[in-house]
Amino acid sequence: MKPRRNSPSNSHHVGNLSTWRSSCAAILLSLFIHPASAHHGFDAHASVRLLDKQSIVIVRMTPSVASVLMGSDAPAGWTGDVSDESRLKLQALGKRLFVITTPEGPLEPSEIRVSREVNADIAFVLTYPRVNTWPFTIEAGFCKDFGPELTGSIRVFGPPEQPTDRQGKQLALLELTRRERTLSLPAPSRTP
Repeated sequence: MKPRRNSPSNSHHVGNLSTWRSSCAAILLSLFIHPASAHHGFDAHASVRLLDKQSIVIVRMTPSVASVLMGSDAPAGWTGDVSDESRLKLQALGKRLFVITTPEGPLEPSEIRVSREVNADIAFVLTYPRVNTWPFTIEAGFCKDFGPELTGSIRVFGPPEQPTDRQGKQLALLELTRRERTLSLPAPSRTP
């Protein structure tokens, strides 16, 4: 049987159908890969977990934010890798990202870990002492270095209610902007 040859008009329709299918597939794929809150380049989000023995601050930011914040300390040609050279500079940056205070004074991180996540974000995990006195205040001072192109948030979670829970209930949320970068919390309610 002879293969059917496409006439010019037939190949046009086949090409359009193929292009349409490819476009639909690309759109559907992008919906799964890039959710509505997808990064646009200047994103930084933090979650604060107030635990019984310590407080953990987890910060995720795009390499572009980290690079701007490192300024002249950024390694030449840095692309977001976490090498021995960049790790020390990122740890120093991690220490400056937030100012956390209580009536007893500022809290200093006892440990700072830095890694690059699968989605290419830079992740900081900062371990602070347990918050014992209230109000608890966290300021994202780095936001003042950006204009409206920065998107970010701080979410504060209480202690887990069950031993299998990763974090407790959300106590507060602040959408970060250049002007809105400080969150202060009174003592959490002990009633259920």
